[in-house]
Amino acid sequence: MRLLLIVVLLVVSGIATAQAPLGEHPEAAMSPSITQHDAVYEDYALLEGGHLSQVRIHYATIGTAHLNAAGRVDNAVLLLHWTGASGRAMLSEEFQRSLYAPGAPLDAGRYFLVIPDNFGHGDSTKPSDGLKAKFPAYGYRDLVALQHRLVTEPLGVEHLHAIIGVSMGGMNAWQWAEQYPDAMDGVMPVVALPVRVSGRNLLWRQMAVRFIQQDPGYRQGN
Repeated sequence: MRLLLIVVLLVVSGIATAQAPLGEHPEAAMSPSITQHDAVYEDYALLEGGHLSQVRIHYATIGTAHLNAAGRVDNAVLLLHWTGASGRAMLSEEFQRSLYAPGAPLDAGRYFLVIPDNFGHGDSTKPSDGLKAKFPAYGYRDLVALQHRLVTEPLGVEHLHAIIGVSMGGMNAWQWAEQYPDAMDGVMPVVALPVRVSGRNLLWRQMAVRFIQQDPGYRQGN
């Protein structure tokens, strides 16, 4: 995790270069004001063909949205977590101290940070809420579509300053660049490449799936 955070810190620091000079980084976490929210969508159709009566996307925000002369938010940054985690992983003291503190690359006094729990993760709608194996199939396109809807509808952000994603979140950032090329100033995928999952990466994923499915406790996903 420390190595990952160092990588994120190094590359994200370039985002602030177009802004005013930054101050020194504090030694302790800033303990920012973090607010938690839920966006709920009724009768939701997934892109894989499935349907859910309700979809909940949980997200946290740090900082305050700034409106430009045209009345549009111009300082929003979308932060996307990795597989199996949630937005909570990006709210740790280490992230706060290194990235969101006064003078840090994503100074919460300067940027409006949006940190969702991706669909299927954390406090957002997921199979383990009850449907389990009956949960409809979904893919990364669904995650990105819901991220876009979250940003544009309840938050009213038409244009993001940046999208920063780690691993799975980085793959989502690449997808944003392709699906919504005019929706942000830039994307920063970390440990993620815009290529098909293949080779050893694909093999260990398939092995992991089989290990789970062949476990006596699997019970057809239930």
